Amino acid sequence: MLCSVFINTVNNAAKAVGPYTITKDGLRDSMAINYLGHLVFTENLLPLLIQTSKQEGSDVRIINVSSKAHTMVAPTSFVGKDNFNKSYGTSFISDLHTYGLSKLASIQYTKRLQRRLDAQDAPIICISVHPGGVVTPSVSIFLANRAPVVKQFFSFLVSITFVSARQGAMNSAYAAASPEVRAKVETFKGVYLEPVGQVVKPSPQAEDERLGNELHDATLEVLKELGL
Repeated sequence: MLCSVFINTVNNAAKAVGPYTITKDGLRDSMAINYLGHLVFTENLLPLLIQTSKQEGSDVRIINVSSKAHTMVAPTSFVGKDNFNKSYGTSFISDLHTYGLSKLASIQYTKRLQRRLDAQDAPIICISVHPGGVVTPSVSIFLANRAPVVKQFFSFLVSITFVSARQGAMNSAYAAASPEVRAKVETFKGVYLEPVGQVVKPSPQAEDERLGNELHDATLEVLKELGL
């Protein structure tokens, strides 16, 4: 069946390399950019997306770019702003954990959004995707700021484990445009995909309903403070 209306949003903006700081609004920048910005953008578009999804022949999808780094953290609570803004430290590995927390929040939001849309009988597919290790400007910035020996080591590591930006976009493109996703809608609703198009179970914390509810409540508190 050909779709007469095909709309998708791919929320890809991210701060992938530390140091992570607190913004003037009192938010950890990793959470503000990698999670909250995507949420606000999507929620503002949602009435239009829902309306469009109910048109005959439509195919509407919401894709949130997450990361396998979400498996590096195991938060026990999202209650309050301190947990929302949690930092794991300032080392390279600590920054990866802080980054991973924001990507875990993204998966939790995607799953909760899918449940909301299903309850409204809105035939929208929500998917979280891991693009893989991708050579991006952030990687170049990270390498440029390392000591020579460290730079040499990480440059070699990147060369054998990371993929080009084009290759890194393939999983997002699959989630957003593959006919297979719409044909197997119940298989792909609310899932987490690793490259390319592989449904993978995310971490237990990414599926923990209590953590999801705490994140939702903390997010509402933050949005209220921001006047949004």
